[in-house]
Amino acid sequence: MESCPKFPNTASGKLGNNRVNIMLKNPTYAGYIEYKSWGVSLRKAQHEGIISYETFLKIQERLEGRAYAPTRKDLNMDFPLRGSVACECGNALTAAWSKSKTGKLHPYYLCQNRKCEYKGKLIRRDVLEGEFEELLKQLTPTRNLMAAASDMFKTLWDHREATLHMRRKTLKQKCNDA
Repeated sequence: MESCPKFPNTASGKLGNNRVNIMLKNPTYAGYIEYKSWGVSLRKAQHEGIISYETFLKIQERLEGRAYAPTRKDLNMDFPLRGSVACECGNALTAAWSKSKTGKLHPYYLCQNRKCEYKGKLIRRDVLEGEFEELLKQLTPTRNLMAAASDMFKTLWDHREATLHMRRKTLKQKCNDA
């Protein structure tokens, strides 16, 4: 959107979070119109929306739903499964380095739920990640999933191609008019 010259943006040329939030709540982008101040209820407009109305409704549900915590800053490649693997009690496992008597550091995953019988029990990183890797090797996507993904990418590609074609046409027309 920032690269599109017709898009309304700030003086700095950047698209801010507040502007994106306003856009996500605006039904105009879904081909609908509403203006409560004038008593205009939500209705189908005469213009074509950029997104479908169903997508707009999903966005509204997501915006009004439960807030998610920001991404953890302590995630790193030492423990790629931290917070993603659950203990038997349902809480996410955390990870830490443990120092042995010799001073050598050893990587472990553990549960910190006070009510869990496995609280503080260490699971060696190589064991947990090895089992996870074996589990991933057993998973294969279904043909329907691959077909759906292929259709989604093709639709996106066609949309981008059409947008580029329209922008090119508009720019050529502006050059001819000047």
